Amino acid sequence: MTSPAPLTPPVPAKAFPQHMKFDIQPLNDNGDNYTQWCKMIALMLKYKGLWDIVDGSTPAPVPVDAQGHLEWTQHDQEAQLQIMTALDSSSLNHILNTKTVKEVWDLLRVHYQGDNNLHQHYLLECLFTIAFHDLDPMEP
Repeated sequence: MTSPAPLTPPVPAKAFPQHMKFDIQPLNDNGDNYTQWCKMIALMLKYKGLWDIVDGSTPAPVPVDAQGHLEWTQHDQEAQLQIMTALDSSSLNHILNTKTVKEVWDLLRVHYQGDNNLHQHYLLECLFTIAFHDLDPMEP
């Protein structure tokens, strides 16, 4: 009789990379894909455990807690980078002066979804910065 083949241990599941890159289409300069972009980026930020910083439910700790403040700042910067890498140039220009990811998220929401007076300001800004050409129809 032959001896049974030695048992090989099962291959462990492939470790899921912590810094996985998601292929999210950039937010168009005109914002016509904002709803889809918003859903995708929000899911990605939730998956990475950063959403509580984006929506403001985890505010920055007081600077006295140096370690907590450092960790919060790193997560805030990671969330900002995730959002900024998913923007086209015009959208990116609107948020360059923000300090936190919550400011970024709120400003993009106001710009593309509206929020009374501030949205009217953005619409007027767009109206006065559009380049009109004699040969192009004005309907679009």
